[in-house]
Amino acid sequence: MHFVLLVLTKDKFMKKYFSIIVALLMTSISFSQHLIPVKSGQISAPQISTSNTKHVVRKIVQPGTTNLGTPFMAKQKANPLLSIGKIPQFATVNPVANQAISTTNVIDLRDLNFSSNGLLLSPDGFEIEFRTSGNSKVTDVCSTPRPYVIDPISKKNASCSFSVPCDDASNRDAASTSQKYFQLRWHVMMDGGASSNIDQAAITAMMTTLNADYAAYDMIFCEDSARWVEDATNYTHDSNTEEVSLKTTYNQRPADLINIYVVGNMTAGGYARFPYDPMGGPNFRGGIVMNKSNCNATGHTLAHEMGHTFGLEHTFAGVDERAQCSDCYERVRDIASGSSNNSGIATPNGGPYLTEGDREGDWCSDTNPHNTNSYNCNTSTSGTGGCDAGPWVNAPVNNHMSYSFCDSQFTAQQGRRMHCMANSYLASWTSYGGGVCGTQPPVADFSGTPTTWGSPSNVVFTDLSAPTSIIDSWTWNFNVAGQTGTVVPATFVGQTPPTVIYTLPGAAVACQDYEVSLTITSANGNDTETKTAYITVCPPAGDCDTLDIDYNNVGPTNTIYPGTNGLFTGVPNEGSTNFADAVGFYELFFTPYAGV
Repeated sequence: MHFVLLVLTKDKFMKKYFSIIVALLMTSISFSQHLIPVKSGQISAPQISTSNTKHVVRKIVQPGTTNLGTPFMAKQKANPLLSIGKIPQFATVNPVANQAISTTNVIDLRDLNFSSNGLLLSPDGFEIEFRTSGNSKVTDVCSTPRPYVIDPISKKNASCSFSVPCDDASNRDAASTSQKYFQLRWHVMMDGGASSNIDQAAITAMMTTLNADYAAYDMIFCEDSARWVEDATNYTHDSNTEEVSLKTTYNQRPADLINIYVVGNMTAGGYARFPYDPMGGPNFRGGIVMNKSNCNATGHTLAHEMGHTFGLEHTFAGVDERAQCSDCYERVRDIASGSSNNSGIATPNGGPYLTEGDREGDWCSDTNPHNTNSYNCNTSTSGTGGCDAGPWVNAPVNNHMSYSFCDSQFTAQQGRRMHCMANSYLASWTSYGGGVCGTQPPVADFSGTPTTWGSPSNVVFTDLSAPTSIIDSWTWNFNVAGQTGTVVPATFVGQTPPTVIYTLPGAAVACQDYEVSLTITSANGNDTETKTAYITVCPPAGDCDTLDIDYNNVGPTNTIYPGTNGLFTGVPNEGSTNFADAVGFYELFFTPYAGV
C-alpha cells in the first residue's frame, strides 16, 4: 500500500519553482511512523501521544545508490553511538594513524558527539584526537592512546579544555558510585603450544589481584571464559599497526564483555582505550592488550590498564604527556610556579570547585604532579619542570596509574572519576555484568514497529531485555488496558512473539492507543516494562491518491529511494531522466511494506 503526498503542476511558470516548493514542504513536515497519510476529507490525523518515545527506523542511502539529499533529505547528524535498545545508525569513525581500518558501518552503543570530520567533539565544541604522547619514556611502558584537544588555544581563552563532561570535577564528584560488575573474556595468543604463554592458573591469579585492587572502589570482575589460540602473527604484536587486526579477529560480544588479549611479545607492558575513545569501550576495537611478561599474580599492570579503560590518566600526564607550560601542564603546587592549586590541598568532595589541580593534568587534585619516574618508589622525584619554581615532591608512587613498582591504590577522586565514566559510556558492560557476575535482576525493555498505523496494524515486537542469559521467562500483554477492538494475540509467553494484529471496530472514527507490557523473571529477581499509549491504531485511510499526469504507473516495479523522513518513488515527466529535474514528479510515502 502506498500513502502518497502529491505535488502536481503543468504550469510552466510554476515548474520553475518546483524544487523550492518540494524542499520547503519536505523540511516543514516530519514524516515518521507518527504520520498516517490521509486522503482529504476522509479521516482526522491521529492523536500522537507525547508521553512515550517511539522508535523510528532511519533510512540512509547506501553508497552507489541514488542520492536524494537535495532537496528531499534532511542532513543527517554523524552519530554512530546509540544507547542500548535503540536502532543503530552508521557513521564514519576517524581511524588511528598508521592503521588501515574499514570505517564503513561501524556500530557502537555509546552516545558521543562527532564533528563533520568524524572526530570526537569536546563539550565546548573542539575536535579531539587519540594518540600517544610520543614520549618514549611513557609509551615504552604503556602505549594507551590518550585524548588531545586539537588547537583550542588559538580559538579560546587560555584554559585546559575538557574532553568529556566527566573531566569536570563537579560531574566527577556527583556521579553515582553504586557497585558495578564486569565480565572479562580472555584471548591468549600462542606460538609453539601452551608453554609459550600464560595458563589458566595465571589468569585466575590475575583476576584475584584485580578484584583486590578495585574492591575499595566497588568494582567487581568475573572471568567469563578464556581461550588459547595458536597464532604466530599476533603473538608478536605491534600496537601501532596491528591493534585493529588483532581485535577484529578475536573480539567477542564487546557490548557485554571486556575483551583481554594476551600477546607473547610487544614493546609496552600493555595498552587500553579510554571509554569515550571511538575505538574504546564497547566498540569491537576496545578491550585491553597485555604483554605476557606483565601477566603475573603480584603485578598490577592489569589494574593500570583497566584504569585507562575507565577513563583514568597517568598521574604524570600533566607533566610528561602535556606540552611544557601549556594550559594543561600541571605545575608544582606553589604560588611561585603559578599552579591553580597553590595550597597543595585537594578539592573536597562536593567542592567548592576552584580548579585546585582539577582542571589540568590527570583531572584529579589528589594526585600530585610529577615526572614519569619509572620503576621508582621514591616520592621525591628528581628534577624540576621548565615552568616550575621548585622540584616535584610527594610523587604518588603508591598509585596504580603511576609507573612505580610499589603501587597499591587509587585515590578517592580517581574512584569517582571511574564511576562517572562507567555510568556515562559503559552501561552495556555494567548491565550485563550486574546480572551475570553479580546478583542484580535483569532489566526489561522492548520495541515495536510500526507504533502508529492504520487498522489493521501488524506490529512486530522485539525483546530488548538484558542480560538475556539470566532471564527465565518473558510474558507479554499487548492490550494492558483492555481497549476496544481486537488484538491477536492479546498475550504471549516467550521471548519472540508472533506479529500482533491490532484491528479497530468497524465503526471507529478515531485513533486508539494501546498499552503494552513485558514482564521478565530470573533467579536474581523480576522486572516489568510498561509503555502507555505505545501502539496507536487509526481507522483505515481509504483509497490512496495516485499520480495520473505524465506518470500513472505507481506500482511495485518502481525504484524506491530511502530518505531520512520516508521513502520516495517516481520518475520525471516529459521524458526527462534526471530525477532532480525541476519539472519532475515524485511521491513521498511511508510504509513498512515498501513496494507492496
